[in-house]
Amino acid sequence: MKVTSTSGKGNFKIEKNNRTVLELKYKNWFASSALTEFNNTAIEIKPKNSWSSTFNIYKNKIDTGDIIFNSKGDVIIRRIDSDDNEQSWVLKSKGLRKQTFRLSNEKGELLIVFKSSMSWTKFNFNYEIEFLNEDLKEDDLIELILYSCYGINLYFTMVAGGFM
Repeated sequence: MKVTSTSGKGNFKIEKNNRTVLELKYKNWFASSALTEFNNTAIEIKPKNSWSSTFNIYKNKIDTGDIIFNSKGDVIIRRIDSDDNEQSWVLKSKGLRKQTFRLSNEKGELLIVFKSSMSWTKFNFNYEIEFLNEDLKEDDLIELILYSCYGINLYFTMVAGGFM
């Protein structure tokens, strides 16, 4: 799988075997609201507060989780499933020139590594994805990639704006 930027305002698509699985499009780059559809489910991510540190995840207009920036600059992805079970993951940035992001589960087990090729002049990014845990169902994996890349976009926006 790979993630490819589709516009300078942050839109991106997730591809598998040269087929687009989904494309996230921002309604308004400055407001950080974004929409996509996956498995006949509308997914919207939008800011929860005016500080832009917490973002709600909505599936078919139902709040199903959050994307949160902590004081260390890490991205916390929290999801609640249909049985009210809560899961959390942590996305951490590594490196400066060849930046990678590492997604770990609640136990600290590394699940996914995002290897970037960022173009600062165009504010585009592409990611090769390395999976380190094969236990995740494909749909869950794609959603984690979606939320992680949304968080990575926000991370770059905050770094570029001097907020971190």
